[in-house]
Amino acid sequence: MFFFISDYFKTIELSLGNFDVHTFDKIIDSIKSNKNNLIIRTHHSPWYAHRKYLKENDTLISECPDNYLNLYANAAVMYSDRVHACVAVLAFGVEEKLTLSKDLASTTF
Repeated sequence: MFFFISDYFKTIELSLGNFDVHTFDKIIDSIKSNKNNLIIRTHHSPWYAHRKYLKENDTLISECPDNYLNLYANAAVMYSDRVHACVAVLAFGVEEKLTLSKDLASTTF
């Protein structure tokens, strides 16, 4: 189903310039972007968001999946440890780097 999401969900164009999305829940986000892109961090648990996330700039915490999908579809690249987020990003044709372990050995799709 996720690979067809771009056929059914119509995204809106965001006017943020070039940006990368970092979505990490299981490991600490220590990825450094190689570009001068804005980094937007997302967290998928609005009801259990740690207080530190609420103090970070350029962070998205939402109950609405449309907000995440629009962000993912417009990103230059996404770094994540969440497989379901990675699949959605791939459906929109965005480069994805899935981090599979704590040593940050990653696989690029």
